[in-house]
Amino acid sequence: MSSNSSKNIFINNTAEKNGFGTYLTNSSNNVFEDNKILKNEIGIYLQNASSNEIYANKICSNDEGFWIYNCKDNNKLNMNQIKNNQIGFSIETSDDSIKEHNFQKDNLLEGNDNKIETSPAIKILPSLLTIVVLFILIIGTIFIYSQNKN
Repeated sequence: MSSNSSKNIFINNTAEKNGFGTYLTNSSNNVFEDNKILKNEIGIYLQNASSNEIYANKICSNDEGFWIYNCKDNNKLNMNQIKNNQIGFSIETSDDSIKEHNFQKDNLLEGNDNKIETSPAIKILPSLLTIVVLFILIIGTIFIYSQNKN
């Protein structure tokens, strides 16, 4: 599967020992059910993809189970077995809503070296927010102290 596809149904297929097991870019409304995606560099790659249903698949022994790039709209990942990959999910996007809209329920993450790896922008955001809050507190404390001193 490649770019700009929609309304396809893939059931009970095997993708093994490829660069990509499944590759979806600019694609929507596709269904992947009960497929085996094994020993690929990247099991399932989604880029700018929306409203795809990926469920009950075995995504095992890949370098990366899922690589999700810039997908912000309603991809449903349900009841997948994501096992024994080097990385279970690799997410590259600056929009944190991807987790809410794409990870639905009952996905099994087991035996992966790293369960979920996010891009540096997402990893840095909580630390940056903490620094900003601390900076505001320090400035506020200094301001209050200087007002009380006068």
